[in-house]
Amino acid sequence: MAFTGMKYIAVAKLATEPTHAAAPVYEAGKIVAKAIQANVTVNRNNAVLRADDSDAEFDDTISGISAEIGMDHLDNEDRVTFMDYVKKVGTGQNAVTEYMDSDTPSPYVGVGYVRVGQKENVPLYEGNLIVKAKLSEGNEQAQTKGETTTFQTPTVTARGMQVPNWIKGSGSGFRLKAKFDTEEAALAWVKSKLNITP
Repeated sequence: MAFTGMKYIAVAKLATEPTHAAAPVYEAGKIVAKAIQANVTVNRNNAVLRADDSDAEFDDTISGISAEIGMDHLDNEDRVTFMDYVKKVGTGQNAVTEYMDSDTPSPYVGVGYVRVGQKENVPLYEGNLIVKAKLSEGNEQAQTKGETTTFQTPTVTARGMQVPNWIKGSGSGFRLKAKFDTEEAALAWVKSKLNITP
């Protein structure tokens, strides 16, 4: 399958941790933004046991996963709900609501999106879900408008953590994937996983 694009950044707070017998349960989630890109890095242990002057054992199991996710915007209310921002509601005449990034720990969330692709000229769609992650905002750059417009969009890092493998009933995992024939079906799968209602 050759991928040609991606859509929909979906996030929901983790309400109940997964177990080997049960999938995770999420609080009501939402589509937070339109997708620009997701650069996913799978970290592996890559540990080698040397014995008798050669490689006797090799551990290449996954130790973590992270995704740099670019999106068209990130609302301050979503920063409060899904990240480490705090909110102070203004009072009195002409008061404003203020938002501050803080040292408050980010909650555990699930993060999903849809990849768009094709195989043998047939459109295919892949739902993706990082089961348990913490979100953190990337470095921010602001610049004045030049002779040509340069769009300045936010990037968020989703740091995925190991969870029990409830599909197999043993072991552990980090993310889910599922392929579909239509975009609507792939999006419906992501929404169903993250408790998003239309």
